Amino acid sequence: MGLREEIVLFEEGDGLIAPYANPTHTFRTCDNGTMFCSEYYIMLQKNGLLTEQDKADYVAKIRACYVEGCTGLVARAPGDRGDTDPDDYHGIAAACVVLGVPELGHEILMWGLTHKGSFNPTNPTTWTKESWLFRMPQLMAAVYCAAGGVPFYMWPLLGVAAAIIATSCINTPTSDTDARRLSWLLIQAVSPYSWTCRQAAKLWYSRLYKDYGPEGMLGVARIYYSAGPPPHPFREYWKTEER
Repeated sequence: MGLREEIVLFEEGDGLIAPYANPTHTFRTCDNGTMFCSEYYIMLQKNGLLTEQDKADYVAKIRACYVEGCTGLVARAPGDRGDTDPDDYHGIAAACVVLGVPELGHEILMWGLTHKGSFNPTNPTTWTKESWLFRMPQLMAAVYCAAGGVPFYMWPLLGVAAAIIATSCINTPTSDTDARRLSWLLIQAVSPYSWTCRQAAKLWYSRLYKDYGPEGMLGVARIYYSAGPPPHPFREYWKTEER
């Protein structure tokens, strides 16, 4: 079997992906299905398996999570109205860049720009400090990149993203795989659009390989996706970058 066949056991009833087996395809067993789903499609691309139909399927799955009447406002799952989570948007932004689907990123960016950076599925037109995701300049940079690039007057966002990448996970225990996955997703989103971010990523990767050996992000995935049996396919198919 391959990645496509093995991921089926981890599919939610809504078509998103869980970090642990869901053989009955129960609807929404985890809170970050859009992030895990984004990682799956990124892994399809990095394993040379991505097709045009995969791109269309991914866009459809994320759009199905939009709050009704709110194009670009992503809920945790279709029909859900719970609090938003920046982790999901990190995953989606990375997937938009890696898969080459800027139309999806543009919808998310436009929601943020027209709603003061607030992503609030519970009350879409209400701004709250908790829903103000654009308080994180690195995430704002990632969403701009997801939409096709950062305009010159917003380039400082890429500088902040580079600084965060260059300094993230310093002296962080190897057990803290959340921090490394989010940093990796940020790198996927912004590096193609920024030389500075690519240089910062080299520093980040040097620490990664020091902490996890030659497996790099595969080593991170084997810790994070350790629930089982059966073993999560990301433990085998996660592709790390060359040194």
